[in-house]
Amino acid sequence: MNRSARLNLLCMLVAWLVLSLVRGERTVQGQDASSLPSGPWSESVNWEGRPYPEVRDQHADLPGTPPWAGLGQTWTPELHETGRMLGCGPIPDCLGSQNVNWDMPSAGPSVVASDELLPTPAPEILLVPNPMDLATQPPIPTAAMLPGGSGHDLLRPLRWVWMTRRASCDQGIGYERIATAPFVLDIAQPMPHIGLRTDLSGGWGRPDRSEAFWAKIGGRGPLLPERSVNYQDLTFVSEVGTANSSVRTLVPLRMLNPDIYYNTAGLGDVQLGTKVVLLNGEYWMITQVNDMTFNSGAVKKGLGTGHISIAPGVLASYQWNAETYLHGQVKFQFPIAGDPSFSGEMLQWGFGASHLLYDSDAFAVIPTIEAAFYSFLTGQETALGPPPQILPVDSVTASTLHFGVRTVRDFGRDFGLVEFGISSGFGLGSAGWYDSLTRFELRILY
Repeated sequence: MNRSARLNLLCMLVAWLVLSLVRGERTVQGQDASSLPSGPWSESVNWEGRPYPEVRDQHADLPGTPPWAGLGQTWTPELHETGRMLGCGPIPDCLGSQNVNWDMPSAGPSVVASDELLPTPAPEILLVPNPMDLATQPPIPTAAMLPGGSGHDLLRPLRWVWMTRRASCDQGIGYERIATAPFVLDIAQPMPHIGLRTDLSGGWGRPDRSEAFWAKIGGRGPLLPERSVNYQDLTFVSEVGTANSSVRTLVPLRMLNPDIYYNTAGLGDVQLGTKVVLLNGEYWMITQVNDMTFNSGAVKKGLGTGHISIAPGVLASYQWNAETYLHGQVKFQFPIAGDPSFSGEMLQWGFGASHLLYDSDAFAVIPTIEAAFYSFLTGQETALGPPPQILPVDSVTASTLHFGVRTVRDFGRDFGLVEFGISSGFGLGSAGWYDSLTRFELRILY
């Protein structure tokens, strides 16, 4: 753009600003109650040039009064055109108003409540504002203030904001699924559903640490020390109950890929859990959870821990705003009949957030971020060496960070609400529990 073109553009901008100021300062001059129309309000009355607050004063307590009513503006066809463009139809009921018909003659807005026309108001004027007071009110943007007179292009951002506000009134399916979006953290809200979960995990450097993943190497567990273990889980999830309590089962099929030991596959350790809601308030939900893991996996193959473990704890969710939830969990896992010197207690804790990114009546997108921590309080672990060594475990905390996105789709009829999500996480620091974990999850709610 050359210098002359920039100068012309600057002149046009200054001219537009001056025109806006001149038009915005229009007030009602030299009019009193005697000059106002005395007949009933009808389409035959020309309201152009009349102070609009008269209509506001007559209908101050009636639903459907436009938001700029009473600001001391003059009712003009331009104001009518601006309202029609911004409103694009009736004002939604959830904004505290009834239907306002914008597509009407310039006689002023007709207010429709409950699909019935309001009775014709009395002709007397209750209040005539002082013209000096009107001059102090900020001008309402009208189509005439914009270049070209129509203002469709420059009002597009305002129109988008208005339509977004209208859309936000009718909440879709995403708002009710934000609280149940996490992948790694346990969900505070009981949720009857059936699901299929796939875990792809790698880099388990010391799998027999406190007998939380494997039993003791060389004992009840695999015979050889291991450098790193990868596994793939296909877990069938079922949860039944009510909004205040539920029972769930997790049945995993595990495929194991160690670096040194041979590959194998089979049934893993089955888990049974219960949830009971302790507090279900306007913003907070606090739930007591109790998970029990059974030694159903083949211990020598590395498919289970070889003992039962119980993990009672507390889950919580907090509604930060209508589109964002915060989540937290604390579980204390302890073994039953594990190796007396090798098995130990573990504290599972973490926090995260889920946010509604997109929402409609039939589809929603909810991203998540979660931080999970595993604090091994007691027990032992086997180091590869050489030679292999048994090391004590004393308050070692493994940190992980996970990012995910969950989609919600309402298919209706037989399938109803279906969720599908993917989450990917990695270990942090040198005391990692695993290097990576990718989770795919399909849930069908009923």
